[in-house]
Amino acid sequence: MDRIVQNGNTVKIHYIAKFESGEVFESSLGKKPLIIRIGHGEIIPIIEQTLVGMKEGEIKTILIPPEKAYGPKKSELIMEMPHKALGNIAPKKGLKIKLPSQTGKEIIAEIIDIKPESVTIDANHLLAGKTLVYDLKVVEIV
Repeated sequence: MDRIVQNGNTVKIHYIAKFESGEVFESSLGKKPLIIRIGHGEIIPIIEQTLVGMKEGEIKTILIPPEKAYGPKKSELIMEMPHKALGNIAPKKGLKIKLPSQTGKEIIAEIIDIKPESVTIDANHLLAGKTLVYDLKVVEIV
């Protein structure tokens, strides 16, 4: 009898996460499967919703628009700051730096432009504004 993923199940999945261009940015292949508890908010909700109803061994591909993943890019998270704010980090375009947030957690920002006295950083999530493609395979319902 086929076992079907239901809310509350713990499942092992393999996934390949890609951009629309096909470029892979993350994958569990060649590693241990990802273990998630369905209904516990451990992954992007649309992925969790897709897994519900899948059978062990089943494979699905889903397209996730930005608003159902990491949201749109927010212009207020792109800002200019003086070089001295970087401390002794040498500014380089594409460099990812850690900055303190208002909540006390560190956020990762990317240097996107360098001027003589300042740098422009983008503190949006690295996947914000991007449409994502996930290949999902239910390996086992635990």
